[in-house]
Amino acid sequence: SGRIELKPKGGYRYVSNTCNLSQTTDKNYLRVDNINSDMGCLVDFDRALYTFTLDATGTTTAPNPSKIWLVLDQNWYSDENMTTVINTITPPTKRGHTFAGYYYGVEKVINGATDTNPGKIVKKVTPTNLYQVDQTLTAHWTTNNYTCAEGTYLAKNAVTCSSCKVGSFCPGGSFDFSSTTDQGITSCPAGYTSVAGAKTNTNCYIDVPDGKYKTSATGTATQSCPAGTAKAAHKSYYNSADKCDDCAGGTYAPVGSKQCTQCGAGKWSAAKSGSCSSCPSGYTSLAGSTSQASCYITVPNGKYKTTATGSTTTNCPAGTYSTSHKSYYNVADSCTTCAAGQWSAAGASSCSSCPNGYTSDVGAAGANTSCYINVPDGKYKRTATGTATANCAAGTYKAAHKSYYNVADSCTRCAAGTYAAAGSKQCTQCSAGYYSGAGASTCTRCAAGTYSAAGASSCTNCAAGTYAPAGSSSCTQCPAGKYSAAKAGSCSNCPSGYTSAAGAKANTECYINVPNGKRKTTATGSATTNCAAGYYNAEHKSYYNSADSCS
Repeated sequence: SGRIELKPKGGYRYVSNTCNLSQTTDKNYLRVDNINSDMGCLVDFDRALYTFTLDATGTTTAPNPSKIWLVLDQNWYSDENMTTVINTITPPTKRGHTFAGYYYGVEKVINGATDTNPGKIVKKVTPTNLYQVDQTLTAHWTTNNYTCAEGTYLAKNAVTCSSCKVGSFCPGGSFDFSSTTDQGITSCPAGYTSVAGAKTNTNCYIDVPDGKYKTSATGTATQSCPAGTAKAAHKSYYNSADKCDDCAGGTYAPVGSKQCTQCGAGKWSAAKSGSCSSCPSGYTSLAGSTSQASCYITVPNGKYKTTATGSTTTNCPAGTYSTSHKSYYNVADSCTTCAAGQWSAAGASSCSSCPNGYTSDVGAAGANTSCYINVPDGKYKRTATGTATANCAAGTYKAAHKSYYNVADSCTRCAAGTYAAAGSKQCTQCSAGYYSGAGASTCTRCAAGTYSAAGASSCTNCAAGTYAPAGSSSCTQCPAGKYSAAKAGSCSNCPSGYTSAAGAKANTECYINVPNGKRKTTATGSATTNCAAGYYNAEHKSYYNSADSCS
């Protein structure tokens, strides 16, 4: 057993021998076994050039070049004559796939499309059969995956997504390339169709004719719309409830209508009505009215409707007004009250303004004589139609008041027993002991011997036996020992030696007390003397200027 070193010339390869030699795995030596005697061997060599065909099965574009040549353990060439060393090729393409490289068995020889330097020759292979000159490099591929959006699908043999077909729906998704099957597309439910690009089965629909609706969400049966509803021809989508639209107030629709019709003038309807109702007698309405409350009458200028449900009108009262207006059924109608500073006569369509400088109360009625100015305390309006004021004269008065347009204004004369200075708002009562006549500017003091209570128009004389100083409110009785005549300002003393009872009215009511058995000696004196013999006198009063005697 032994080894024969094999050193062929470059570019050649060992082919065969006559000694049953076996080549070692490192290809550099021949091995000989069971040598019994001398022996001779004939060893054959051939060029070490191998042709590798690049597999192009199913490709869209073939590799370039389609064959390459390898000198054993040396370079790759683009031609059989080994004139051009080759390092890269143009990789093939295959619809729906990505080139993963050329392989010799399990060894990658040429880079794939996703490798660095696609098409680069990266491996010098040793053919597994050194005697077979023609070899093959097998192309490896990965199947491409495509993501289709909703409404699109991947058709067979397609590398881009297509819009979903009419009558189908496409939910989208990720799909591997297929040359035999459409992926991501499903037909609409029976009886339904769709437009191109539908995404789900809920995009599938049936065409429902005018005046009808679909009776179930997933069915195809239809039925006429009930009265008070309507539906124009429309698409009803799968798994969606279908119904007719309720007519709005002011419209109506009979059974099976495609649309609601507006009620005409003088009529009205509530929502979901199959017909319109007429307004009450005398009333009308605008087209499309939604309730009986929409019915109205047109009330002319200066009038109002007398009852909520009637159609009779009457004039607005004075102090109010009304312009032409609509008065609705069962709604109370009224006129508008004139604002302050305005007035109106009955049946007015507007309020008139008061004369310049004048105003009025709210709702002033009749004429401009309802307008007034506010005159302050102690003054009066100088002219009937003007606004200038002046102080009341002394002896007259006027409290703050309204003075109406075109009405003369004046102050009031003070009554007797009162007085007023100029510009007074009221008269003042004379104090006790004073008096005044009508129109007085001041009160006069009562003279001595007279008196007055508060508010007197004259003074009263004191009676005899009483007196009063000037300005007294009452008379005072003369005390004992004094006397007075009527209208006395003071009392007089009784004559010397005499006295009197309180309230004596004259000196003749003055007296002296004469004791028993005596008499006054003279009529005006106060001396007494005894009664003469044969005469008598009891104790008594002897008045002044009256003779006294014994009996």
